[in-house]
Amino acid sequence: MAPIPPDPHADHAPAVDDMPLDTTAAPDTLAPVDPVPHGMAAHVLEREVEPLRARFPGVADEATVRQLLFDSYAELAATSRHPEMLPTTSVQHAASRLRARAINQGSIESRHPRVLFVCHGNAGRSQMAAALLENRTHGEVRARSAGTEPAGEVISTAFEAMNEIGIPLHHTYTKGLDPDVLRAAEIVVLFDSADPFEIPEGAQVQKWSVPSIRGMSLEQVRGVRDALDLQVRGLIADLGEAAAAPLPDEGTRAD
Repeated sequence: MAPIPPDPHADHAPAVDDMPLDTTAAPDTLAPVDPVPHGMAAHVLEREVEPLRARFPGVADEATVRQLLFDSYAELAATSRHPEMLPTTSVQHAASRLRARAINQGSIESRHPRVLFVCHGNAGRSQMAAALLENRTHGEVRARSAGTEPAGEVISTAFEAMNEIGIPLHHTYTKGLDPDVLRAAEIVVLFDSADPFEIPEGAQVQKWSVPSIRGMSLEQVRGVRDALDLQVRGLIADLGEAAAAPLPDEGTRAD
């Protein structure tokens, strides 16, 4: 099996064009986004089909990659509050799905523990927890996040609270549970409000009682962030050598 390649399309990993999403509050009511890309959006997606296929050789043919990429666009368009970002987030989502499929097929081998955080909207807690876990282990644990009912937009105070400790939520976007990503997870962390769903046999399940940050002040979100950090550190301790990486000292900014 080939070694697993780096993943520049992780939920929160910086990429070449590393720019945070616009977190300006969107109107309460938005016109539905066409699930079929047109114009420049369609051009961008079409241009990315071959690079995605080449990045995961043997996982899917060109037609399957194209379908998965355009399906990713349609899925995210259903709830997105930032349609201008859909081409970028669709490519990220498709890459995560292909990576998970490659792991499930045994096409590539991952030495890193794989953790999936699931909440209701994938708009705050799960995003913050995934970013904290990868940061605290210096990438030795692969973390993903999802929502049982994706909200379409990450809550702005989550960006603010994480920026304060030097862990920006770059390239985050809300997304639902993908079967391949779920199957690839070795540990599934469920937050209180996540709707019931079937968890693959063999996956370890943890339930974390951490409140939703929706409607909270920034000060309250800081408290949730710090509670998540404690939970994440406990998970790292449970993982032991598999997640071995020096934990940053309290009060220092993480890389």
